[in-house]
Amino acid sequence: MDIIFLIIIGGLVGVIVLQHLMLTRRTKLFKNHLNHVALPYFKSQMNPHFIKNLLQTINYFILFDSKENASKYLKKFSVLVDKTLKLADIELISLTDEIEILEHYLELQNLRFPNKFDFIPIASVNTKPTIIVAEDINPLEIKIPPMVVQPFVENALWHGLMH
Repeated sequence: MDIIFLIIIGGLVGVIVLQHLMLTRRTKLFKNHLNHVALPYFKSQMNPHFIKNLLQTINYFILFDSKENASKYLKKFSVLVDKTLKLADIELISLTDEIEILEHYLELQNLRFPNKFDFIPIASVNTKPTIIVAEDINPLEIKIPPMVVQPFVENALWHGLMH
């Protein structure tokens, strides 16, 4: 009787372990699919919209005879494009890199929408980050997909500044 009970318990434990392994494998496959199919698709949809808005702003500065602003904006845009392209093929980047990209993006938006929101450009604070994370988070250790936060910031600015 004890041996039958042990065999049944062993069989149940085996089934549970097997189910857990299968679930872990499915989760890993799903994450792999997300990183290799869904995320690149999302980024490919977001980047043209992002670039189009920046180019329209440069065009606006040129049309309204603000060559100095157009030049400043174009220089900042080229820095942002350079940083973005360097990180484009990397699956996960540090939160520090993402924050740096966001700060450049916010500098551009600050030029695009003067006096609409407060943001201290990187250059004016001795290259210390303007976006600050909680003390218990090490932004060098946290890894995220590149340009994943930017669409949310862009959306918040657009809907916050639109009216």
